Amino acid sequence: MSEQLTGINYNKFVFRVADSAQAHSGLCAVQLYSDTTYFNNLVLAPGIIAYGGMTDSASTAITLSPEIRSTGLPLPFNSNPISLNFFMLTDHAATDTPYYMCLLTKWDSIAQTEDTLAYNRTDIPDNSENGNQWIEYTDTIHYITQGTADTIRILFFGGRFGNPNLIGNNTYIDDVSLYYPTTGLVSLSGHAVLQVFPNPASNLLTVKTGQYKPGNIFQVFDAGGRSVNIVPVETETTSINISQLQAGNYFYRLADKANTMLSQGKFVVLK
Repeated sequence: MSEQLTGINYNKFVFRVADSAQAHSGLCAVQLYSDTTYFNNLVLAPGIIAYGGMTDSASTAITLSPEIRSTGLPLPFNSNPISLNFFMLTDHAATDTPYYMCLLTKWDSIAQTEDTLAYNRTDIPDNSENGNQWIEYTDTIHYITQGTADTIRILFFGGRFGNPNLIGNNTYIDDVSLYYPTTGLVSLSGHAVLQVFPNPASNLLTVKTGQYKPGNIFQVFDAGGRSVNIVPVETETTSINISQLQAGNYFYRLADKANTMLSQGKFVVLK
């Protein structure tokens, strides 16, 4: 992914898709890789201007630019998210500062302008705690004016500094989601935050999610709202024995250790 067009070497962050070996969950993750590269005869400023970006709006599908695309996201543009959530892993030989920006806007059809409703910019400096392991980050979205957003833009940067020592640094991003108070987490990958299958089920239910960590629980309720099963969700895939449940409709809820609802739904038991 590099082409030498001049005698000067600069390093930048190349956005590409890593395979399942580097993913937090699923088959791939966003990889921001520091390398020596050039683009269209232009020497890029090292380490600061290449990034993985996402945009979604009420009228267009999300684009993960420039290499992968996903369509049909269920973002509920009738309300505003209250937080941005994602998992990040840094594999840095030299210290750097990854960061991200999140921008929510609304189009003003009268003034023909795009109004900014919320803006976040957060640094995540390298330290001994976040290196070479997946860390979940949650950031409250800071609204500066009222209104319901119709476009969301999220940019992830592998670092802010550029020099030859940074060549080979890797930053991985996975399981990006927005939290809505009415619906819970909505994934930006185009996949469900929580997959529960088979549905209908008889004896065994499989729960698959990228939102696993100590303290998360999967709770099952019967049609009358009574809790009939609680299972910890601390790995990507969890198997639940439901052989004791009678035939009928059941509801589930995924929550974190603070009992914040992350996802919910229903399934059917057949006997």
